[in-house]
Amino acid sequence: MTEQQIADIVTDALGPNAPISLEQLSALLMALAISVILLAMGMGYQIVRSERRIGALESALNRTEREREAM
Repeated sequence: MTEQQIADIVTDALGPNAPISLEQLSALLMALAISVILLAMGMGYQIVRSERRIGALESALNRTEREREAM
């Protein structure tokens, strides 16, 4: 299957009256790839923040339990 056949299949899937060139298809796929990477980075950042918050809450809980036991 050639690149042009793949572009024709994608064009037909997007809409039969929407002609798209191979360069436009490449640009669209590049934008999609960058968007996915940025989304994954953002999700990773949020996971790290959540893990830090959970760690802080766990340590505060442990301190509170130790203080109660000391009384």
